[in-house]
Amino acid sequence: MSELLSNFGAVASQVFVLFLLIAVGFICGKTKLIDDTISKGLSDLVLYFATPAVIVSSFIRPFEESMLVKFIIAFAISTVFHIISGILAFVLIRNKNIDSRLVGQFGIIFSNAGYMALPLQKAILGDLGVFFGSAYVAVFNIILWTVGLVFMGGKDTKITAKKLFFNPGVMATVIGLVIFLTNSANIIPSPIQSAVIHIGNLNTPVPMIIIGYYLSKSKIISAITDSRIWLPITTRLIFSPLVSLVLLMLLQMSPLRIENTIAVSCIVAVSAPCAAVTTVFSAKYNRDTALSVKLVSVSTLLSIITMPLFVALAQQIL
Repeated sequence: MSELLSNFGAVASQVFVLFLLIAVGFICGKTKLIDDTISKGLSDLVLYFATPAVIVSSFIRPFEESMLVKFIIAFAISTVFHIISGILAFVLIRNKNIDSRLVGQFGIIFSNAGYMALPLQKAILGDLGVFFGSAYVAVFNIILWTVGLVFMGGKDTKITAKKLFFNPGVMATVIGLVIFLTNSANIIPSPIQSAVIHIGNLNTPVPMIIIGYYLSKSKIISAITDSRIWLPITTRLIFSPLVSLVLLMLLQMSPLRIENTIAVSCIVAVSAPCAAVTTVFSAKYNRDTALSVKLVSVSTLLSIITMPLFVALAQQIL
């Protein structure tokens, strides 16, 4: 129990740092230092530069066959975790209103693996955590731009190779893998490596500030009294990571034992709150945007408690 509390405290302290950064964004929103235009620009900065940079930098390491195998394992586990979340979403969310149902299911399937998980993986696991976390981000993007696109847009929505492969998460992972597989880390000039690292360092504070800004725009009291949010949020923050953790426990008791760093990194990603892209897709395809904002904002607030709990349990049990 003492070790569990120690692990919880260590992770909670890292999450509290993220919470303080969120508070900065909240204050900036309330004082009008940030508006929708600035927030969109910051979001694009993170999407197109900061997150890809932190993913690429995690691959700038000497090639090791064992690490490639571990990345593939992380990719496979990430795929299974998305399937688990998808099954829970379709079984549990049965709203008669199709727009509300789709938004709730979408919020369960897609966690905020880029904005919330990568900074925490970096903080508690270092570059290895991001290395394995990037596998989750790659799976996230592949499923988002295929299943997610048709899911929210309807059957007539076209899946294009451009959307599938030429999005920041997948592109960064591909570039990183090329660097890693060709063992090119030593030939990348030091100034370029330093620049990539500096840009990647923006991936922790800027997304948290953006989340804080959106929270400042949300009517939290109105959100928490909306009964439609609680089953999706409970599934996203508790049921999905719990089932995933049990699966990892079973794997650990079998010959297919998973390295602790891979397991914890994947638990960090699957325990993250509803993805911010839930609101983006809701607005784009005229779904229940108001519900999506409530899901993202309330789940983000509650994840400050639930994420440390599941990460500490993973560290203790696995």
